[in-house]
Amino acid sequence: MLNRVVSQAFGTRYQVPYILQAETRRMNRQVCFLIGSALLLLPGCNSKPASTGQNPEGSTAALASQSKQEPDGDYFFLGLLSRLGVIVVCERSEGSQVMATMRSLATAIEQYYVDHNVYPAWSADAKINAFGPLGEDSEPNGRPTFRSDYGCGGPMSLTTPFSYIMSYDVDVFAPIRGATFNYWSTPSYKGDGFIIWSPGPDKDYDLTLENVEIYYDPRYEVPSPGLIERQYDPTNGARSGGDVFRTKQ
Repeated sequence: MLNRVVSQAFGTRYQVPYILQAETRRMNRQVCFLIGSALLLLPGCNSKPASTGQNPEGSTAALASQSKQEPDGDYFFLGLLSRLGVIVVCERSEGSQVMATMRSLATAIEQYYVDHNVYPAWSADAKINAFGPLGEDSEPNGRPTFRSDYGCGGPMSLTTPFSYIMSYDVDVFAPIRGATFNYWSTPSYKGDGFIIWSPGPDKDYDLTLENVEIYYDPRYEVPSPGLIERQYDPTNGARSGGDVFRTKQ
């Protein structure tokens, strides 16, 4: 019902899931940041307890000085490293989530292929693709993704008229909040194939419409050296360069 109301108001079925998913991802990152910050506030992170030994001089001023807590840099840096560790774990968790989402999306694409003997259509025009209003006059415009319009002789999509997926999943690494993954299917002379990709944690696309046509060809070895050079490798750091992608298996 909610999707139907939004469809009548905005002409799109996927805007509500986009907003909900994007806000959920944002809240998860904030929770991770708060957990790391809390580690710095734990007792003992910024100070150490005062000594309980007796003052040999019996000086009142010396006793008062000893009763104060003394700052300890070691405890502070331990808390700081713990905070950074939590953030890194969250980044890697998002990377794993992106790859899991891609696997589910690839399954839907293959089911579509079984029914229609062709992979879903794509478009770089935000007016007729799954970026929708998010892509018009902004960064995603000109990037390929799933074509979404149906009717007036247009091709069927993954969501209409039959739902292979309920909505296009949000790419948490997309530079525009709420945008879905990039998608491209090969022309017939190259055989049947497709590739889905995300910019990765650095939010900078290494794969573009221009070079993906060169580096992805299902007739030859996949992934090609060109794709491997532009692939995200988590062992290089949580925010290292490279894109996350999945091709026809």
